[in-house]
Amino acid sequence: MLDVSGSLNKANTLRGRLVGAEEYKKSFKDRVWGRKHMVYGIAEADAGDSSVLTLGGMYQKSREVPDFSGIILPCENQKTAPFSSTPACNRPLQLPRNTYLGEDWSRLSADKYNLFSGFKHVFDNGWQLNAEVSYTKNESDAKVGQFFLKNEYAAGLSGEDAVGFLTEKTKSSRSSRKIRHWRN
Repeated sequence: MLDVSGSLNKANTLRGRLVGAEEYKKSFKDRVWGRKHMVYGIAEADAGDSSVLTLGGMYQKSREVPDFSGIILPCENQKTAPFSSTPACNRPLQLPRNTYLGEDWSRLSADKYNLFSGFKHVFDNGWQLNAEVSYTKNESDAKVGQFFLKNEYAAGLSGEDAVGFLTEKTKSSRSSRKIRHWRN
């Protein structure tokens, strides 16, 4: 992680901050991993004695092979519990601890961008004006094929109750503008 902040000039009228972080995770399960990066920067400039101008941005990047199924205990044999018509697991299937029940092509990726600016002014009579503008863009791509149990009574290693696929690609953006004023 990196976090640096301070004045950018001798008069201390220009200030900045830069933050960066990285995360890498590896699972005990085969082929499951994740990597995330983030960088954020902001600059503030005094515009006279009573005004401050702000400009900044942020970028996040995420890549991973997910494991949605967690640790599962599918049944080798099913039996019906006494006084119930619901099947119960007689003997859980013994799989190695590192078994990944997803497809080799499974992956998730996401990118997020954010730009923002602001202006704040304090008037002599105690009123304040604050104006902000922000733009955010999100992009994600998911292709996941994994074995999972749709319910705790699904048995065996095949069938519609036990296999799931997800394919999704999204893009979205949002912008906002706010102007607020108040008196202290």
